[in-house]
Amino acid sequence: TGLTTLVIPQTVETVELSSFAGCENIASLTVPFTDLIGHMFGARPTSDNSKYIPQTLRTLVITSAVRIGQGDLSGCDNLESLTLPFIGEYENGSGATYLGYIFGSPSIQFSSQCIPQTLKTLIITGGTCIGEEALSGCSSLTSLYLPKSLTSLDYKALYGCSSVKDIYYAGTEEEWNAIEKGYSWQPSRDGYVIHYESEA
Repeated sequence: TGLTTLVIPQTVETVELSSFAGCENIASLTVPFTDLIGHMFGARPTSDNSKYIPQTLRTLVITSAVRIGQGDLSGCDNLESLTLPFIGEYENGSGATYLGYIFGSPSIQFSSQCIPQTLKTLIITGGTCIGEEALSGCSSLTSLYLPKSLTSLDYKALYGCSSVKDIYYAGTEEEWNAIEKGYSWQPSRDGYVIHYESEA
């Protein structure tokens, strides 16, 4: 079909298998779940996602999730912008805490092989922690948006994010300075520019 933008309302809890099969031109997708993304296009196990998720998909917005499973976003190979409610498996920081996990990576070391190298913008809307090496493998990322709820940036949280230039924080400079940061955090050395809510 010619459908390019698809928004699933927050109130929807499930979709039938192949509900949107044939929608091969989807460029922007907004959903309140992650485990059914491949399913809604026809994939049964997530390992089949790449066969069914439209390769035209560039923007993915996850509005809410209780848990994000390993490989839930596998097959989203050409993403340029991703919005997540938190980083990792659970919002409370338990389970896997690295971004590559939701793209199917079995460990941090393999994240760069799983995270789309087209990904330029990552928007995190909730959660309190960006864990150790959480964004490892995001070598193409240029813009990172962090939530006001953030309380800690762990050791090497942005390790390997060699292209990040702008970090947008949804709070004030004072609130940003109060966030606990790992000793490797040196924005002046790494070339990050921090933008605060008051600058928006």
